[in-house]
Amino acid sequence: LLAALTRRLKRNTISLNRLNMSLENMVEERTLVLNQTNIFLEKEIIERKKAEKELWEKNSALVESESRFRSLFHTFPNRS
Repeated sequence: LLAALTRRLKRNTISLNRLNMSLENMVEERTLVLNQTNIFLEKEIIERKKAEKELWEKNSALVESESRFRSLFHTFPNRS
């Protein structure tokens, strides 16, 4: 009886160790995927901020150009 319990305990311990290793591998894989996703998202944030900055700069230049055009337009005499 004791020998049978010992064998069973040993089998259960081996199974438990295998499951633990499997879970550790799953955690490592998911952590790797999450890290890669974070890197991708950080790059995307940088790209979006750069695009937003360029858009604001172009918009500011357009507003300034429009303002200069209106000033010039209003300085010419009315030809009606």
